[in-house]
Amino acid sequence: MGPDFLGYVKDRNAHRALLKKLPFEQLYLKAEDGISLAGYYYVNPSNIGRTAVLIHGHSSNGYEGYASVGLKYIHHGYNVLLMDNRACGSSEGKWCTFGIMESRDTLRWVKYLAKENPDDKIIIHGTSLGGASACMMSDMDLPEQVKAIVSDCAFANIRQQLEYIIPQIMHVRIKLTLFQVLAMFHHETGLSVDAQSPLESVKHAKVPMLFIHGEEDRYVLKENALKLYDACGNEKQLLLIPGAGHAASHYIGKDQYETALFQFLDKHLEEGK
Repeated sequence: MGPDFLGYVKDRNAHRALLKKLPFEQLYLKAEDGISLAGYYYVNPSNIGRTAVLIHGHSSNGYEGYASVGLKYIHHGYNVLLMDNRACGSSEGKWCTFGIMESRDTLRWVKYLAKENPDDKIIIHGTSLGGASACMMSDMDLPEQVKAIVSDCAFANIRQQLEYIIPQIMHVRIKLTLFQVLAMFHHETGLSVDAQSPLESVKHAKVPMLFIHGEEDRYVLKENALKLYDACGNEKQLLLIPGAGHAASHYIGKDQYETALFQFLDKHLEEGK
């Protein structure tokens, strides 16, 4: 996870405690396959008409993945929706689908918010698997309220990411293990990891995109961000954070991350009037 991981965890836990003390509304939504999805909606008293939809990573939950960044959005006047992805937190479901169903689930949340608050501008911000999900949403039929997407430490291709990471976490031969993983995945979900990819989606992105990655990320290599940025077919910006490991750019980069993020959003949300 990169240098100063213990500091990152301490920072996240402190911010999670602060976030949970703020008033929020517990929301539930049905996914297209019928499972129940849980969300935590923070209405900002500043009411600047902006909402951030935040997508966490694998084996995490809304509060664990977005305690620190969620607070940044609140401090900047945004409403915030923290979601628990399928098979995570309080949401139902058995399987992570590497962003395939997670992107569709998030689209349902976005459409719900756009209907409830049609005058608000919406941004989508995902980290790790959530970043890949956000990328996979970039070419979808998004509500007009969506003005920008932020992808933090996303992988560019599901199969290639599995080929890279499985040997590191299982210490076995890649071909045999990857075959077994993909066969089980297809059997249980009916999905193929080759049917959709973040890289192919961003080629047809319908809104501006900000790509963020830690230069010391050894879980999802920074080359993924370079590929996504190069392929993106809309207005785009790339932010690489020196010294940051996986999903830790907001902690290691601190002011650099926050300044670049909100300057990018201010620009494109103002243009999107």
